[in-house]
Amino acid sequence: MKKRLFSGMQPTGALHLGNWVGALQNWIGLLDQYDCIFCIVDYHAITIPYDVAGMERRIIDAASDYIAAGLDPARATIFVQSDVPQHTELAWVFDSVTPLGQLMRMTQFKAKTAQFADMEEEDEQVAGEEERSEFLEKAGKVNAGLFTYPVLQAADILLYKGEAVPVGEDQVQHVELTRDIARRFNNRYGEVFPECRPLLSPTPRLMGLDAVNKMSKSIGNHIPMQTPPEEIIRRVTREAVSDYRRQRRQDPGVPEECNVHAWHKVFSTPAEVEWSAQGCRSAGIGCFECKKKVAENIAGQLAPYREKRAEIAARPDYVRDVLAEGAKRCREIAAATMEEVRTKLGLTRGR
Repeated sequence: MKKRLFSGMQPTGALHLGNWVGALQNWIGLLDQYDCIFCIVDYHAITIPYDVAGMERRIIDAASDYIAAGLDPARATIFVQSDVPQHTELAWVFDSVTPLGQLMRMTQFKAKTAQFADMEEEDEQVAGEEERSEFLEKAGKVNAGLFTYPVLQAADILLYKGEAVPVGEDQVQHVELTRDIARRFNNRYGEVFPECRPLLSPTPRLMGLDAVNKMSKSIGNHIPMQTPPEEIIRRVTREAVSDYRRQRRQDPGVPEECNVHAWHKVFSTPAEVEWSAQGCRSAGIGCFECKKKVAENIAGQLAPYREKRAEIAARPDYVRDVLAEGAKRCREIAAATMEEVRTKLGLTRGR
């Protein structure tokens, strides 16, 4: 039997090139190697302020994007987290075996504390009583959901006894916590959960148009996958930051330090990558020309996605049926897991 793989994304709006390159393409490449379960993690999405009225639409859009990008429902299970209540039930169980101190050391919690409590905390460890006191004061303003977010994430994975978790480098710490939680539960109550491992994306993180930050909807340096070809070309040629050394076309550049050249490595052929590198070093091509070529490649590679997305939009019930079928399968798996968990906890009372 194939090992089980679990991963998910929040329904935070239209997917962008960073999502496609950093996650979706990796997921698609793993479909035939694993029993794949992909989740739209809507409970995770409510830990920050959001538009309640638009949540259902964002969930459907996220599922539509998954399928249009190549996640074939015939080869993977796709569902919505809140359709399987055992996620939050298992998270509560895991809360009882997870040390408070370990959660406080989670890098992403510290980053979110800084973001949502107007605090900038650069060090991974909080040093000194004064700094620790300040951190605790700021953390006290953050909702508990952000604090226990990694525990729910562990429940998401282990509810299905996932053994492989495709993630970016920024999520490896969460997978390690999931493994620790599985060990603690198994050691205390008896063997139930496997120890999962991260599957890092083979594609480097895609930086945004600003060449400083990874693509992000909140920053606005991204390109949505549904962007029309002409708009992709316009935005890349006008907004993408290239090598700062090249103030004029005749100035030579350093392609290894140019974000546009990094994009060529992802979206262009080997010959085009070499053309970009040599043209930059020799000033044989200008930045506009270099950006236009990679923009055309991006637009061309997204053409199948746009076509499939239009087909899905013309079948309004199709995505809902896929999610319903996915939830049905996942509820069956989750129910069996929770029966094991309750038995180990001594909570079955002869049922």
